[in-house]
Parts: sequence; structure tokens; C-alpha cells
Amino acid sequence: MQRNQIKSMASLMRGMAGSAAGGGLGATSAAADLGQAAVWEGIRATERQAATAYTKGVLQNAQAQIASDRTVLDADRPAEARAILSIADGADGQTASWKNPATGASGTVSIQSVESESSEYRCRIVMRAWKGSSMRTGSMGICQHQGEWYELF
Repeated sequence: MQRNQIKSMASLMRGMAGSAAGGGLGATSAAADLGQAAVWEGIRATERQAATAYTKGVLQNAQAQIASDRTVLDADRPAEARAILSIADGADGQTASWKNPATGASGTVSIQSVESESSEYRCRIVMRAWKGSSMRTGSMGICQHQGEWYELF
């Protein structure tokens, strides 16, 4: 319970005790107030549980949508990454193929330069093609900083 709720309940209990000494009518009123507070607390808890369940459902749906929109499935990304790294420093238009024997998927990647305003970063666009249960194409950005390549989008 929160501090304000504890103070409120303590106040109700004092009122009940005082009313009992003075004839008892106040005790009935205080008990009703205490019962009403308990009901409201139960409603708030139920609302919190419903909101939590709803939020979890929305998050799971969003994650499923993101996964279905990916050009390359997670299981195939290591094979694709090896192909990207093999051409990341290459000339524009260079292409590499990859295959994942575990999933049967395959694909190609090709590299294009991007003008960068920063001397600290070297960025490239990777054109991607994935063939598994369907054919998907897309692109992503990679940038190199201090010798390491990073996926941007």
C-alpha cells in the first residue's frame, strides 16, 4: 500500500474507534468508507492487470510485424553478414552471394557508396536479396568507424 492509503486507513480506524465510544453510528460509516476504499483498490488492480496484458499483446504483435517485414530472416543474417563484410571495403557495385545450408535460404548483397559529411565515418548502402520460402529485396546502411563496420538501418 502507498503511504497516503495507509494514513487514510489509519484515520478511518481512529474514527471507528472514537465513534464506537460515542454511540456506534460513526463506526458504521467508517466501516463503509473502509470497504469502499478496498473495492476501489481492487478495481485499480484489475485495470492495471488489463492494461499490462494489453500492452504485452501490442508489443508481441509489433515484434511479429517487424520480424515479418525483415528482408533477411534472423537465422540467415550471419551468412549474409559474412558476405557483406567480404565486400564492404570493395568498389561500388561489387556483389557477393551467400547461402545458409541449415535453412536452405540464399541471397546476394551488393555495395554502393554514400557521400558522408564526416571524416570519421565511411558509409555504404547494401542492396540485399533473400530467397527462401519467397523472394525479398531491400537495402540497409552500414558505416565504418575506427575500422569496425556497423549496421545502421
